Amino acid sequence: MCRTRFSPARAILVYVLLTFASNTFATTAIAVANAEHADSALSQLSLPAVDYSAGAFISERKLPGLPEKLVSSGQFFFDKQLGFLWFTREPVMQAQFFGARKSFDYQVHNQRIRAERIRLQATRYIGRIINALIDGDWKYLERYFNAQVTPEGKAQRITLTPRNKQVAKQLTQLEFTVESHLTGYRLELANGEWQSVRFSKVTENIHNLFADCSTDDSVVEAICKHILESEAQP
Repeated sequence: MCRTRFSPARAILVYVLLTFASNTFATTAIAVANAEHADSALSQLSLPAVDYSAGAFISERKLPGLPEKLVSSGQFFFDKQLGFLWFTREPVMQAQFFGARKSFDYQVHNQRIRAERIRLQATRYIGRIINALIDGDWKYLERYFNAQVTPEGKAQRITLTPRNKQVAKQLTQLEFTVESHLTGYRLELANGEWQSVRFSKVTENIHNLFADCSTDDSVVEAICKHILESEAQP
């Protein structure tokens, strides 16, 4: 089976795009698809490729009308050939898997998982974008966003702003910070909502969860086995 490659930044970007895809791209993808390419700032970005990676995250999300920020935390795992697993532990245990072929939403109850295939209508519109991200085709991404890469010491800050007016009605800006790996991102929506994520304890090429689902966490193990079984199916 031919598989495509995920990199840390691309895998996270796939997750970020999918978090607002159903509200944004479903109505705008056709118009954006006709946009011309900009000079490729992202194509000049050098990110080290890794075979697999894992780490922890803390997410802060601010919704309009709510005085307090919503805070969640958990882990992520990804494999360059398989996909990306976003596992939230607090305040509610749940997970999402975004793969090159299949994606799933997992609900957890009493240490048991319930899997549901992600079949957003918008995914057919942004499928080309996701494949471009997985394949490292940054020029395709720049059909949707203007990109600016700014050096900040040992880090690089990547700022993406929508090129299309319809997309801009939903999304204001995506900002990523990259060192040897992705260290965080901030997503800002036009309605005033924003989400900021910081990554820590990132390891690369040390232990691949999807090699044999070896973990002392029974829930993560069950999710991993479900993903591998699903991949083995046509």
